[in-house]
Amino acid sequence: MPGDGGVQRFMSHLLIIGGGYAGMWASLAAAAQADRHGGDADITLVSRDGYLTNRPRLYEANPATLRDHLASSLDPAGVRFVEGDAETIDTAARTVTLAGG
Repeated sequence: MPGDGGVQRFMSHLLIIGGGYAGMWASLAAAAQADRHGGDADITLVSRDGYLTNRPRLYEANPATLRDHLASSLDPAGVRFVEGDAETIDTAARTVTLAGG
């Protein structure tokens, strides 16, 4: 960043909503960047489903085998997974409320 002597700063908490390909890769990339640059990031991925489904291949005979547990990919990277639906996002208060609590 300009003016900071080349020091990169990391958010202390990053919340990613949505566990599709974009959400999963965003959380893994953020964790990798934090590790690479010595950041101490608390990364959480919220998704309504605990699985990543390989949708382009649902034509195959047994599409149930095309689902992978998100936690098995996220846990080794230190990304916390929360199953739920984001109901409200309050940017001023920096809070997200999940459906049902």
